[in-house]
Amino acid sequence: MEEVINGILIREVETKNIMTKSSLPVGGYSVNPYVGCTHACKYCYASFMKRFT
Repeated sequence: MEEVINGILIREVETKNIMTKSSLPVGGYSVNPYVGCTHACKYCYASFMKRFT
């Protein structure tokens, strides 16, 4: 399913896992059901994540 809302493409993606092993000492796993960002900040600290999407 794909849908465009206010110029933003929203797409359903089938995954194999919902949890990701975390290297942080506060928890063993993390869950993040979203990929991408709707803000598109010019100086975003997470812009390097584009290569994984």
